[in-house]
Amino acid sequence: MKRKSITAILLVLVMALALTACQTGHKTPSVKQQSMTREEVEAQIEKKLDELYGILEQSEQWGRLLEQEDDMVNEVYDDGSIYGSFLDALLEKHKDLFSQEELKTMESDLETIRKIEAELLVLEEQRQQLLGPEDEVDNPTAEFFPSFEGKDLDGNDVTSELFKNNKVTIVNFWFSTCSPCIEELDKLNDLNEQLKEKGGAVIGINIDTLDGDETQIAEAKRILEQKGAVYQNIRFDSSSEAGKFAGEIIGFPTTYVVDGEGRIVGEPLMGAINYPGMMEVLQDHIDQALGVNEMFYDENTGTDNK
Repeated sequence: MKRKSITAILLVLVMALALTACQTGHKTPSVKQQSMTREEVEAQIEKKLDELYGILEQSEQWGRLLEQEDDMVNEVYDDGSIYGSFLDALLEKHKDLFSQEELKTMESDLETIRKIEAELLVLEEQRQQLLGPEDEVDNPTAEFFPSFEGKDLDGNDVTSELFKNNKVTIVNFWFSTCSPCIEELDKLNDLNEQLKEKGGAVIGINIDTLDGDETQIAEAKRILEQKGAVYQNIRFDSSSEAGKFAGEIIGFPTTYVVDGEGRIVGEPLMGAINYPGMMEVLQDHIDQALGVNEMFYDENTGTDNK
C-alpha cells in the first residue's frame, strides 16, 4: 500500500487524537507521569506514532483493509478511542475479505494499537500542558504563500496575484485517490459560496495535476464534477517554489488560509474540514484573515481609517 494513502487517512486521525486529548481527562498507568521537556514529549509522540504506523504498514492485511472506503474516518467515537475504534469499525464492515486466521492476527494488532493510542492521549495532554505563551501568539511570523504562475484545470492563466482579488482565500491541497479529500469537496464548494459574500474564495490544488498531465487533469475534473464542486482548481510546475511547497506536504487533505496580501494565516489544517472541530478552527483562521483586511474599517462612518 502506498505510504501516501495510509498517511492521508492516519493524519486525519492524528488531528482527532489531539482534539480528544484536549477535551478529555483520559489517563493510563502505562505512561509514567514524569517530568519531561516539551521536546522529549514530542519525541515520545513520534516514537509511538512510528510504532502504530509500523503495525499498519508492514501488514498486507491492514493494507488491504485501508484501501477500502474510509468514509468512517469522519465519524465520532464515544469510547475515547480514535485509531482503535476507526480500525475496528472498518474491519467489522469488511471482515468477509479476510480468513479466520487473518482476523485473529488483526484483532491482536488492534489490542496493541489501542494501548499505543492510550499512551498517545496521555503524551498529547502533557504536550498541551507544556505549550508556552509563545505558542499561543496568532501567526507571529506570518509567511507568504509562494508566488506562482500556472493555469486552472480549464487552461486559463492564473498567478499568485489572485490573492489580491480576495479578502481571504482557502487553499486546499488534495489528490484524486484520497477518499477524505474527495469526501470534503462538496463542503468546500458550500464554503466557497459562503465566502463569495465576504469577498473570499476557495482554491483547490490537486497535486496529481501539477505538471499538466492531461490524464490526471481529466480525472480531477471528473471527480470535481461528480461532487458538484465548481470552485477554481489550479496547477503549476512541481519544480516551481509553489510546487516545492506542495511537495513538502505530508498529509492530505491539507488546507491553508491566505489573506489578501498573500500571507498564510495560522497553522495549516491537516484533515477534512467536515471532521468534528475542524470547521471551527478553519472559521477562526478565516476571521483572522478578514480582520487583516478590515481592521481599519470604521462601521460608523463607512470609511477606511488607514
